[in-house]
Amino acid sequence: MVSSTALCAYLLVAARKNWLLAIPFAFMLYCVYSVLMVQYLGMLKEYSPYTLFCGTAYAWEGASIVLAFLTCIAMVLPLDVRPFPTMRIVSDRGNGTIVAACLVVVVLFGAIAQSSSSGTGRMVVSSSLYEYSIAFLLVALYFTGGDKRYISAIIFVLLYRIYLDLSTGNRITSLEMVAMVFIMLISYRTRYRVAIPLCAAALLVLLGVGALRGGEFSLERIADYLSKTFESGLAWDGAYSAYHTSLAVLATEGLRSSAERLSEFPTYLATVSVWPFDVSGFLDPVREARVVYYHNAGCYFPFYFHYYLGMWGVVPFSVLVGCALRALALIPEREGALLAVGCIAAVWISATCFRWFQYEPTSLLRGVAIVFILSAIASAYSRSNQPKSKKDEGLRECQMQHR
Repeated sequence: MVSSTALCAYLLVAARKNWLLAIPFAFMLYCVYSVLMVQYLGMLKEYSPYTLFCGTAYAWEGASIVLAFLTCIAMVLPLDVRPFPTMRIVSDRGNGTIVAACLVVVVLFGAIAQSSSSGTGRMVVSSSLYEYSIAFLLVALYFTGGDKRYISAIIFVLLYRIYLDLSTGNRITSLEMVAMVFIMLISYRTRYRVAIPLCAAALLVLLGVGALRGGEFSLERIADYLSKTFESGLAWDGAYSAYHTSLAVLATEGLRSSAERLSEFPTYLATVSVWPFDVSGFLDPVREARVVYYHNAGCYFPFYFHYYLGMWGVVPFSVLVGCALRALALIPEREGALLAVGCIAAVWISATCFRWFQYEPTSLLRGVAIVFILSAIASAYSRSNQPKSKKDEGLRECQMQHR
């Protein structure tokens, strides 16, 4: 796991001039670092159910899986990662109808696609509609065309969705939306000396939100949580709790045959239903008699494929992820030929790393498919409503505005 942390740091340094890659690698580095501090170095002093696999064979196998995943990405990534973006990623012409329609969907799904038990200090399980509605926000961002009126409307909707997230104890969807706005509208003129302090402040806010899960707002509660977080080396609870579930996946493999595990694959992809991991008998019975975990508690990307195919599943799927990230590194070489769907899909892969790496790998493929469909429909509508003299210019959708 020390090697994985060092490898993540290398990937981040290699991609430091490319925000599309720097964001995923920075998140991976923070996750792996948090796991190292809590699961392997024992920096979390108090008892936690998320450290029950510490020192077991599953912990060492899990470290090997993470290292294999990162090694495959490093091998596929080009040595020369070019700077990107150095300009704003928007359409050459704004379209108010597309922006308005997308924002209405984002607001409506944000209001209706959560559990009725939502409220301040209570964490709720968001539906797929709530999570994937941010694809409409991404399309809206592209079709602002840099118009300040449309951008202002998007910022207002963004603040509304962030309020919904933070008031119910959720963080990932807000991270994804903020990353989208940053990459498409701000990143081209942002330097690390500005970004790093802002990210540090945002990290403290997100950690404070995590302290409120299941309870009412309390400054004392937040202060106590942050104090314990500093004692553990600023390890993120979401990272090491998801890793704990990943290790539970490894423990579950021995309870099912290869045929049984493979038979679950199409069902899981079709329904994304609750997937129980019964790891009773693998833990110290004095500490925990029976433990059942669910996939929606978080599970790292490579562990899903190890569950079905072992390392024969980890390596090829890790290479595929590496190829997707490699495409982000090579986008500047052919920016003039990209269509809107290519730009939007690239931003989706980068901005949603907070979910597909740590929680749900299917969101990578499913999300790309959704944004491809949405952006293709929006592009066709935008072209059909352009003046005849502009149709030829509209064929090149990925017009990046130089500043």
